[in-house]
Amino acid sequence: QVPFKKLYTITTITGDIRGAGTDANVFITVFGKKGRTPKIQLSNGSDTFERGQTDLFKIKTNNLDPIQKIRIEHDNSGFGPGWHLDKVTISSEDSKYYFHCNNWLADDVGDKQVVRDIAASTDPSGASAC
Repeated sequence: QVPFKKLYTITTITGDIRGAGTDANVFITVFGKKGRTPKIQLSNGSDTFERGQTDLFKIKTNNLDPIQKIRIEHDNSGFGPGWHLDKVTISSEDSKYYFHCNNWLADDVGDKQVVRDIAASTDPSGASAC
């Protein structure tokens, strides 16, 4: 039996603070009750992950719902690769999940992590952070 493919829209929002943007390569892995994606590079052909910017990416993968968490990371490449991630949303035609971060993915700021696991929430207000 071939697994049913589902289209997900991934939205990233970069923080609106000094130095928030990154030119590093950003990757996501999505974990759900029904499995996980491979590590996917988030790229859409435009200048992504700039300060205060919202970026959209579409992926088609096996149905993962309900989504439980994501792993978001970058390869620390480029000039000033630190990235301040505000939040990520993942939506499909019948579901929407929020991943609130409001934290740096940087090897020289805060806890110096460039990989973060963020639990899924159905609350858009963002009470939690990664």
